[in-house]
Amino acid sequence: DAPAYAAAKAGMLAWGRSLRERLLKRYKIGVTTICPGFILTDIVVKEMKKKDVDWAKSMGALQLEPATKLIKKAIDYNEAEYCFPKLMELGAKLKGRFHYPYFVN
Repeated sequence: DAPAYAAAKAGMLAWGRSLRERLLKRYKIGVTTICPGFILTDIVVKEMKKKDVDWAKSMGALQLEPATKLIKKAIDYNEAEYCFPKLMELGAKLKGRFHYPYFVN
């Protein structure tokens, strides 16, 4: 499932970028592509073991309300793309900076 998930994410980013470019030029409408990390909604937390919730929090997973505040802020500032948590943001900023062989052990 990981290849299909990654392809879908890449497709959404490409679509968001092209949509933003076209709508900004023609109509002055901004498009913000949101790349959220794991969000700890009530339903998700109910289905997870406590140790898994704690691990997700240690990796930067957010509760729903703080996540929605970050999303709204990104839209308000007309960000082209917004990724969270910080670890995911770092990964997004580094994408394309290295070639594949650097990640091979």
